Amino acid sequence: MEAAIVDSVALHDCPEYRDGCVEVLCEEWGRSKTARLSMLEKSNPHLPYNIVLLERTISDSEHGTVIGHSRLCRVYGQQDAAFVESVVVRRKRRNQGLGRKLMDETEQHALSFLC
Repeated sequence: MEAAIVDSVALHDCPEYRDGCVEVLCEEWGRSKTARLSMLEKSNPHLPYNIVLLERTISDSEHGTVIGHSRLCRVYGQQDAAFVESVVVRRKRRNQGLGRKLMDETEQHALSFLC
């Protein structure tokens, strides 16, 4: 089996991962796909800001499989603050440290635009 790379991207930079995010979110919390897509389309370099956790193979590092999602939202009344609205990892990929990885990546994304 080929080694995998797990990293994250901002959804607004890689909209091709929207459908994968919808699958992850709907797997955890039932809601219409249309509502999920509408929420994800609002992602931008400020807030709300959606992070996609991807697994890629070394031989195909250009494309990845969505294995997790998190969302940062504005804390109203505070310019330099955000809160994590949701964090989810695909059920079949849990208990592998990916939730911690996603939280670490989410923090790095937040620091990149809040500081």
